Amino acid sequence: MLNNNTKHFLRYGTHAESKYFLMSEFRNSYDAVIFNGNMVAYTPSAIAGFIVNVKDKPFIIDPQTHAFQHDVYKLANEDEQGNLVPKKSIQKLADSFGSPAKEIVGKESLLPESMSNGNVRKDFCKNVINFQLDIKKHIESKPEWKYLKFTLENGQLGEDVFSPMAVIPPYFYMTANTVDEWLDINESFIKIAKEEFPDKQIYAQLVISKDILLSNQRGKIAEKYKNSTADGILLWIDGLEEVTAGSEFLDGYIKLITELSGNKKLVNLYSGYLSILLIKEGKLNGACHGLEYGESRGVVPVGGGIPMSKYYFYPLHQRIRFADFVKIIRQQNLNQNDFKSKICSCDVCEDGNISKYGVTHPVKYKRGGQVITLNYPTPETKDYSLRHYLNSKKREFEEVESKDRVTLLADLENAFNEYKKALGLDEVVYLNVWKKLIEELSS
Repeated sequence: MLNNNTKHFLRYGTHAESKYFLMSEFRNSYDAVIFNGNMVAYTPSAIAGFIVNVKDKPFIIDPQTHAFQHDVYKLANEDEQGNLVPKKSIQKLADSFGSPAKEIVGKESLLPESMSNGNVRKDFCKNVINFQLDIKKHIESKPEWKYLKFTLENGQLGEDVFSPMAVIPPYFYMTANTVDEWLDINESFIKIAKEEFPDKQIYAQLVISKDILLSNQRGKIAEKYKNSTADGILLWIDGLEEVTAGSEFLDGYIKLITELSGNKKLVNLYSGYLSILLIKEGKLNGACHGLEYGESRGVVPVGGGIPMSKYYFYPLHQRIRFADFVKIIRQQNLNQNDFKSKICSCDVCEDGNISKYGVTHPVKYKRGGQVITLNYPTPETKDYSLRHYLNSKKREFEEVESKDRVTLLADLENAFNEYKKALGLDEVVYLNVWKKLIEELSS
């Protein structure tokens, strides 16, 4: 169950990232873990093993039921014969959920009418929640289970180590134009979940487009979810980036969480520094991000582009290009002591060697009959950047909790004034937007 101390959620992205969750330097920097359902469906043994290793951390599994409503091409690949086949992890997720996902995956999009039958909704809801509760069942027949069972027994842990802190009913993505088609269906799943699993914490996942933040539909959605039988709400706003979203969208975001807040726990699943400040203001109970990435995410996955060397610049609370990082350091002529006091003094940065964040290696590709060379961060560079990022997020949560509002807002203003000359007004104006929005909450 989410308590007042469960604020910092960390999203498990890939198995390669698991080592960072387990490192002693980061074990106390986050409170809970969120897994994506397709990864749980595809590699349940690996997830179960990880859960045993982080046994002191509560977790939630996002069932990702919204995936089945989107363009089938987003969930599929072409086989050697050119046929469209579902991605393996999505197929396994559909198999676990049963009808109607199992029948339509890779063939057609799941539509509201697919959920018009009450019995279909009830069975689907039960399957989705049982999937979240049955991690142990998925691995008991596998060779790894005997080792996990030995670990459990010798660690004197109960098998409830595999029980999530809350379960999520099926949910579907809503835009301002599709609210009327999906809202009642989403609400019915919350009701079914509470009726069928009365002893479980039920967290409704609210996934919406940014246009709803500026729409008169926002209030209707907030009222439905606030008055639902859910114990908590997990919020995901499609592609909302707190640094670049602009004042109108951020104002709409704050209005939405204000309208939702009350008797339910409220967590933003893709959060930046503004959301951490809003925990301080009592508008949110928790904020989640991924490892280095994941402070915003589009509902429909898109290509990630070319990886670039970036550094989480703490005074600005965002990742910036390595070239801009170097430009700031040179412009301010910072020595090692200045860097530690003004920028970062974490374990990764303490040697003062900023060049390690920009080391790349060339990779050659053929494109259009020509050979081109692209520079990618080295594995060591990625590791430095990621560890520094996790240290920075830990520091943000700690400082927001320990400092008063006046000091936190003064920090934003000082950073704006100090770095606008180096990066330009457009790159830092969000700091003033955040400051104004927080100030308005108390006016």
